[in-house]
Amino acid sequence: MRRIVLAGFAAALAGCAAQPGDTAAPASGGSAVLTAIGTPFLIAAKIPLCAVTIVAAGPLGATASLVPPQDPLGHEVRQGLADGIDQNCGPPWTVTP
Repeated sequence: MRRIVLAGFAAALAGCAAQPGDTAAPASGGSAVLTAIGTPFLIAAKIPLCAVTIVAAGPLGATASLVPPQDPLGHEVRQGLADGIDQNCGPPWTVTP
């Protein structure tokens, strides 16, 4: 449990870093408050969603590997699982207004 919390905290800090060449205008006061208050809730929702996605993707990916190589269905299923993991476990880690 401690590892999950530390991983979420590290991801949150990484999400706060500005990207090189980022010339976006400064956020308004309301946008900054929304980001500051909404980000912990986003992280709290994203960590369990990511864990469930990974737990489900393992057996589904293994099952998709049993499809004959000439059938594109297995590849499509594995690609869909990979996209789901990217979406549910990847950025954004901050609320953007």
